[in-house]
Amino acid sequence: MEWKTAAPRSTFPGEGAGRRVAGAHGIGQSIYSFTADSPTGPWNGRRLAYTTLESGGNIITYNAKEHPQYSTSSNVFLTYNVNSFDYSDLMSDVHIYRPRFVEAP
Repeated sequence: MEWKTAAPRSTFPGEGAGRRVAGAHGIGQSIYSFTADSPTGPWNGRRLAYTTLESGGNIITYNAKEHPQYSTSSNVFLTYNVNSFDYSDLMSDVHIYRPRFVEAP
């Protein structure tokens, strides 16, 4: 089954012939990893890699990426962005509009 994911995605050689990390289709708090026998898919083995903590109300998370140069055999190094639908949120808390860096098992 081909899963719909948000764009952009990070795709590179990994488990099997390829691995992909992407957020859920649209804007959401779930970041998934997938595997494939070919670097071009089809993508299978959907696994929840991380759930963002910031999502809720006007606050959104998006643009999940894996950085394989920092990942290990036991952890995946991920980044994602945080923003708000309400500009006044960003003016009242400058920490919202920043990328996040996490290691996920």
